[in-house]
Amino acid sequence: MTLIFIFINSAKRLYLNWDFKDTLYIEVINMMHLIDVTNSYRDLVQRQLAATNSQFVKVYSLGNTTVVYSETADKIEIVMENHKRPIRQDEVEFVIKRLIHEDRIYDITVDKSRKIISITCDR
Repeated sequence: MTLIFIFINSAKRLYLNWDFKDTLYIEVINMMHLIDVTNSYRDLVQRQLAATNSQFVKVYSLGNTTVVYSETADKIEIVMENHKRPIRQDEVEFVIKRLIHEDRIYDITVDKSRKIISITCDR
């Protein structure tokens, strides 16, 4: 079996696989990663902690999308922001899966241009 992969973009890889019957099938695998960049946003974190009732703030990078995760005593809020392009649905699903670990009920607020998305849920 021969495995050939081609990079489509930073978020996905395209695998072309030859199976034992000499047929070609294509498999697209998401390669998204949340990178903790909290130390680079020190001023933002300090302002968030001082101005709100947030007890915990983390900042992540998802390519060009910045993800701000904050917790209060009773809720979790995630804000996704991308100034260059609209945020894709698979990015929203990935962030929900990674940062809201349980099956919780959450509210999503999307701006008209899909460049800022807010997700809130009870803790």
